[in-house]
Amino acid sequence: MGDWVIGALINLLGSIFINFGTNLLKLAHDERNLRARMKPIIYFQAWRIGILFFTIGNCLNFISFGYAAQSLLAALGSIQFISNIGFAYLVLNKTVKIKLLLATAFVVAGNIFLVAFGNHQSPVYTTEQLGENYTNIVFLVYCIGLVLVVVFHHSIYKRGKGQMLVPFSYAVVSGGFWMARLNEGLSRFDAILIVPMFQIAWTFFSICTGFVYFEEYKVFDALRTTMFVFGMISVFIGIYLLAPEDDEVLKDNSLAVLKTSNSSQDVERLFISSDQIRDIEIIWTRYADENC
Repeated sequence: MGDWVIGALINLLGSIFINFGTNLLKLAHDERNLRARMKPIIYFQAWRIGILFFTIGNCLNFISFGYAAQSLLAALGSIQFISNIGFAYLVLNKTVKIKLLLATAFVVAGNIFLVAFGNHQSPVYTTEQLGENYTNIVFLVYCIGLVLVVVFHHSIYKRGKGQMLVPFSYAVVSGGFWMARLNEGLSRFDAILIVPMFQIAWTFFSICTGFVYFEEYKVFDALRTTMFVFGMISVFIGIYLLAPEDDEVLKDNSLAVLKTSNSSQDVERLFISSDQIRDIEIIWTRYADENC
């Protein structure tokens, strides 16, 4: 059994742990939104357990990168698109539609091409070699471009324009800020959308970083490059199909507002207004005077 196979198995287990933890985080945010008076998210047990699974999964993924190429392991994250359907149904009680299954099929098929025609080498680098890679001109240009992409998406969100890009923007920024941005995305969007978006962004930029930093593109010939690009196209078709329609978003937002309004009204019924208290005091005073 080659080292890359061991790394792949560890990575698959870690990816499933991350996906399960992420769905638990979304469950905690949903429970928090149903409360009239929101407590800090850390007080919810589902959130704490989700953080534990998320952390263990990332540790396993970190270990797996010592056994196989980064571009290969990043593409193996497609297992999360399969597990996400199961967890969304079992943990979040979401309805799995045909469109979602079709989108997942495109994403998984694309990632299969990425894995099959990706880099299967497992070179060992010294500390000096890793340091030299950071000074590579191609890697520096890539980093500058990545920063510009993040700033661009963040500026779009701040101005309130291009709302269709917001879920993708959260997924991209999450790759840098991790838990802070992941929690923000889960609190605003459906897990069945934001989890694949998050994973797609991480997979795409991990592959690109592996290509540039470790110069993995040098082992690619014309056929492998063509099939790899074909796999990425299939993945992005799946992303497009995962995007919710406008009427679905409006419906979800309306339901959320209605639930919040009903919860607030229920809480208000538990309290007595100052005018009611004054009326009770007057009635009690009159009753006491008449019986004295």
